[in-house]
Amino acid sequence: RVDQFQAAERITFTPPRPREPLYDTKTIDGFLYLPHTALVVTPFWRLGGNLGEATWRAFGWSLFAWGTWRLTSNAVFENTGKAFLLVTLLVLGPSIQSLAIGQANLHMAALMMLTTVELSKERWWHATGFLMLCLAIKPLIIVSLCLVCVLYRPMWWRTALATGVLLLLPFVAAPPQYVIAQYRDCLTKELLADRPDRIFENISGLLSVLGVAITASAFLVMRIAGAFATLLACAVAKSRQREPFVSFLILAFAGVYLMLFNSRTQPSSYVIVAPVAALWTVVSLREHRRLVPILMFAILLCWCASNRGPRFAKYWLKPFACIAFCAVLVRRLGRSAGPNAPIR
Repeated sequence: RVDQFQAAERITFTPPRPREPLYDTKTIDGFLYLPHTALVVTPFWRLGGNLGEATWRAFGWSLFAWGTWRLTSNAVFENTGKAFLLVTLLVLGPSIQSLAIGQANLHMAALMMLTTVELSKERWWHATGFLMLCLAIKPLIIVSLCLVCVLYRPMWWRTALATGVLLLLPFVAAPPQYVIAQYRDCLTKELLADRPDRIFENISGLLSVLGVAITASAFLVMRIAGAFATLLACAVAKSRQREPFVSFLILAFAGVYLMLFNSRTQPSSYVIVAPVAALWTVVSLREHRRLVPILMFAILLCWCASNRGPRFAKYWLKPFACIAFCAVLVRRLGRSAGPNAPIR
């Protein structure tokens, strides 16, 4: 099962043969990304197996550190270095598994944080660039992309234009017939992988542990309902809060949705939402609040990623902690926030 989990999301660094199909459409595992990911990782492929793997991890870890720093400095204006150190220590547990197996979740988490900061500063093209890079690496960013387009009016045409350019890029690198075939296989693969043959660490897994069997159709209905609820929560935040808290909440709700309703959420996926909880913990500590830091720290402990964790905690503990985190977010929506303090 550990090998299956790793195979589902890991990017390997054995160079493919020229014009070789990227997708195995007979299994839910293997390459699950857009064809663009092959272009992004080509420089790492060319470095060879071990060196390519190490460089890819170093790139993801550095990107994650940069994203964490920018998100922290956007929220904390005094003793930012100490706050960054505490946030880093808090996210080590949830992030270490993604680093160990070279998953793109680390890169996605970093780019989501960078997008959040640029949105709060109204740097629309910068935010668009980070979204497009993330889309090229991991298509799950489509959740954040849709939220951003709906909630930030200057972003919709920029992301539409940039997405169109992004979709055309592979035609520059390969013959049209090959690119079209890969797009077709990509769609087939995504539809196949969206109906997994085993339990994952999402709300479906939680309910399965409780003895409630969820069919694919029922899960689809839950995902649609969750999408509308997420959009509503973000719209409420946009109407009642100020930046940078608005973009911070959008990042948080997008992460919660992905953890609970993505059909293939893994233990290491929680690195995507962990920096938000870690920053919330640190800011609450600086404001001498007691209950919130304890709760956030407990949630972060539950999200510490491991495919070989205690059996009793498998499939339910991480999504349960994510539901608790979502409850904290929803409770926070009703309170106002000043322009220079994302969390109070």
